[in-house]
Amino acid sequence: MMDHVLYFKNFPMGTEIQIAGSFVYLGLQEFNRLKSFYHEDEVFPILYHIAVGIERLQKVLVVLTEEITVIDREKVEEKLQKLGHRHVALHNRIREKTFVEFTSLS
Repeated sequence: MMDHVLYFKNFPMGTEIQIAGSFVYLGLQEFNRLKSFYHEDEVFPILYHIAVGIERLQKVLVVLTEEITVIDREKVEEKLQKLGHRHVALHNRIREKTFVEFTSLS
């Protein structure tokens, strides 16, 4: 039988990944339709959707890399809410548990 933590790390996180993918997909779909970057009102929704999708993926990574027990699951959720929508803070939290390196394309 699956305990509450294992369930939390599987099914709700799978749903979060689907939602995050939808946000990124919608942003890229709109980007593909974009003819220029001149109109800020057309660019903003693209950046917003992609940013929300990335943030949600980062939060999934935080949950999956944290050592969570049944007792402190709510504490982890509170910490995620405190991190809010700050991509750098989420990235730093991920880096505490994993090795992430971005390389330049040049």
